[in-house]
Amino acid sequence: MAVTQIKNNLYIGLSTDTKPTTGIRYKAQFIETDTQDIYLWLGASWDINYTKVAEQSVIGGERNGGTSNNLDVTKHECNGTILQNATTVQAISLGAPAYLMGIQAHTALVGTLTVVGLTDVVGAAVSWVIPVGAVGQILPPGNARRCETALTAQLSDGADGPFVIVDWRSL
Repeated sequence: MAVTQIKNNLYIGLSTDTKPTTGIRYKAQFIETDTQDIYLWLGASWDINYTKVAEQSVIGGERNGGTSNNLDVTKHECNGTILQNATTVQAISLGAPAYLMGIQAHTALVGTLTVVGLTDVVGAAVSWVIPVGAVGQILPPGNARRCETALTAQLSDGADGPFVIVDWRSL
């Protein structure tokens, strides 16, 4: 394979190809397609900038036990806590910090639902009161909301309990 210039500052070729040395822009990159190594031109020579880690990716949804392998995310993994028939404060996460992933109500809330553990833009703790009548995906799943304090929920009407699920995960 011959060396190919893709853009002004990006070249590709095989590890056995002679890398160009004239007319190269400072910090141009050369990617070896057979080794996945990436070289950086610093004005006098091509220096290796990145070497592919020879580890298998973890399939989406599996725990990543390694420190250097990557994770192919294909789904959000979380815990689901169904609220109890009670008006007391119910602990959702086992500690802080945690991620709030979603809230769903199977039927319209008769009372309110107060979620504690979120923070405002300056980092102060705030409560989020979900109003009477809320139903469906109150907080749609998909994006994690980081909670710096313990994540709790409190219903004003205990009868709403078995119809509300809170999705969360620890850090």
